[in-house]
Amino acid sequence: MEPEIVRYLDDRPTPERLREIVEMLGLSASRLVRTGEKAWTDLGLDLDRLDDESLFQVLSENPVLIERPIVIAGDKARIGRPPEAVLELFEKRSPA
Repeated sequence: MEPEIVRYLDDRPTPERLREIVEMLGLSASRLVRTGEKAWTDLGLDLDRLDDESLFQVLSENPVLIERPIVIAGDKARIGRPPEAVLELFEKRSPA
């Protein structure tokens, strides 16, 4: 399976899809957020006051707040910062 770059600015992910991506990343939902974006400040959001479900809803409605890029291959995903973080997704996989 070829790695896929998630283009969530073109195709907004649902809260359910964001939950799946976080599970594939193996990170907390808060690690998916770009808190330095102006939209985050404009919305008056605070990570300490949002549970995961609320956060997934905010991110779905405001995809510019999602860390990028995210690359998915099979059941694994990586945030491409630094770019080297995604290299293991491009390695050949041996057949099961």
